[in-house]
Amino acid sequence: MNTTLLLTALPLGTACILLALGGLLYRRLIVIRALLGALLVLVGYGGYLAQADYAWHPRVLQALPADAIIVQQEQQVLSGHPWTQWKPVVSGLQVISGIQEVFEHEDGVMLEFDYLYFSLPYGDQPVSSRAMLNCATGDLVSGAGDSLHIEALPPGDAFLLSLCPAD
Repeated sequence: MNTTLLLTALPLGTACILLALGGLLYRRLIVIRALLGALLVLVGYGGYLAQADYAWHPRVLQALPADAIIVQQEQQVLSGHPWTQWKPVVSGLQVISGIQEVFEHEDGVMLEFDYLYFSLPYGDQPVSSRAMLNCATGDLVSGAGDSLHIEALPPGDAFLLSLCPAD
């Protein structure tokens, strides 16, 4: 069954059951009716949160530039969101876009690109930086402002293989 349909059907079905129970207890036991009403509100809020969790990934994918390459997806179970125990939610995306060849030399090429990191807690706004990759040595240089981070990628790294042209 489709996840969106299931996340809509379960809270609505629970709400109907709770409203029916509340109708049966219309003139009796006001405390139980109040508890059923509170449970109805909690089920509705849980359905809203579940829909927001599972709709984030497709929404981010639609907003990506046409030349974007997804490097890595992170799936995890979120604490306080019990529905993610059943189906883990995509909570992070590492994306590169705007790849440009800076220069080419006899050993290989130097690529420059935008490195974007999307995270579910931060919504649709990515953390972005400009990065350079030396295909010959496997050095990845990234940073923002005055700070630079240099990482030596091991030979055969999936990131290196997907960006650098084959010899």
